Amino acid sequence: MKKIFLNGIYPRSDKLVRATMDFERKRVSEEEVIEKYKEDYKTIFEMQKDMEYISDGLLNWQDLLRPFSEIIEGVNAGGLKRYFETNSFYRVLYFERKFKIKENKIDEWIEKYFKLPDKDLKRLLILPSPLLFKEFSEGIDLKSLCDLIKDICEIIVPKRKGIVFFEDPVIVKKDIKDEEKNILRKFYEELYKKGYEVITQTYFGKISGALDFLLALPLKGIGIDLLRNSIEDIKKWDNGKTLVAGIVDCENSWIERKEEIEELVKNLKNITKNIYLCGNCDFLFLPQKVANQKFNLLKNVES
Repeated sequence: MKKIFLNGIYPRSDKLVRATMDFERKRVSEEEVIEKYKEDYKTIFEMQKDMEYISDGLLNWQDLLRPFSEIIEGVNAGGLKRYFETNSFYRVLYFERKFKIKENKIDEWIEKYFKLPDKDLKRLLILPSPLLFKEFSEGIDLKSLCDLIKDICEIIVPKRKGIVFFEDPVIVKKDIKDEEKNILRKFYEELYKKGYEVITQTYFGKISGALDFLLALPLKGIGIDLLRNSIEDIKKWDNGKTLVAGIVDCENSWIERKEEIEELVKNLKNITKNIYLCGNCDFLFLPQKVANQKFNLLKNVES
């Protein structure tokens, strides 16, 4: 098994993008769009046939939060907010005072947003971290969000065996208060007590201010954006944790040289042998053709 993650939202094919646009203009049927989705899913699963954990590329996720507006009663998707320094925008989720998970919609929701070609495969369960969820939500505090995400994990994990993979650019972008750290510490401890394997992937920032806190949490692994961090920044690594190395640039279409990537991996092994490779952030910010080249590069790296 190759130790590689297809992390985050993956770009859709030109055919699928065109079909969805044509559907909105009533030029094609819903069945035609579904067929294009099936073609993209088939391709993305084939790309990962030697992977330990499989993702469906989150192809039908408009952003990392919006699917939750479909499963939580009392939540509405509102205005757009820029996703950090990218050209992507997220819908802000607005929480009413009373909200709850729509239990009668759970199975349908999981089938829609957490696809697997084979139920026996392990799934990469990509979710927004509590801090990322809070960054793009209104009307809810961090403690309530942690409780909600924990409930969502309890719903998903029994139906999709695998590893919980939180995306968390916020923790390296902002100063996290001690009170917030205490809430997060309790949240991750509760997931650990339930036996869940959890990885938190950071990106878009320097890890130095958050590394000690993350290393102290009961996480299986931590993702590091190695476009913005050096080996020197992670020399204090805990060998008990997996290093998820964000080693190809998903913000730039330039294709890295395989020899340079292999040299970096070789140097990372001086810190820990427990390494998975992935993009430095979501592949979404690349054209699909370039994303495919970069992911194939990861698959061909001698690690």
